[in-house]
Amino acid sequence: MPAWSAFTTILPLVGIPVATALGYLSGRLLQTRKQLVLQKGQAYADCLEALAISATDSRSMTAIAMAADAKTRVCIYGSHAVIKQLSAFEQVGAKISSDESGQVVVHLLAAMRNDMGPFGRKIDEMDLHYVLFGSDR
Repeated sequence: MPAWSAFTTILPLVGIPVATALGYLSGRLLQTRKQLVLQKGQAYADCLEALAISATDSRSMTAIAMAADAKTRVCIYGSHAVIKQLSAFEQVGAKISSDESGQVVVHLLAAMRNDMGPFGRKIDEMDLHYVLFGSDR
């Protein structure tokens, strides 16, 4: 039984530091993940705000700078699907000036929502279109 006694004496001495290290690492990982989600959400919100400003503003330097900053952060934090939709928006002229560009913005917003996490049921893109542009488009 002396081996068992040594084991029960050493186990807490080894187990406590290991448990502490694992707790620290998991906490750091959770904090990093949380920060990335916050950065991504802010980049998405800023990108949509820049799109809205550029739709109403005649492309002032402030609007252009804001859009460039938001797009850069979307390229850093965004998912493949979101970057693909942002690219599609650039390909139609990077302005909300037609039904086609409006539809691309709706697809972009839907991709952003899907990327940010599970919200339950999927939102109908036509509902997003009405919220963004009203029913006259």
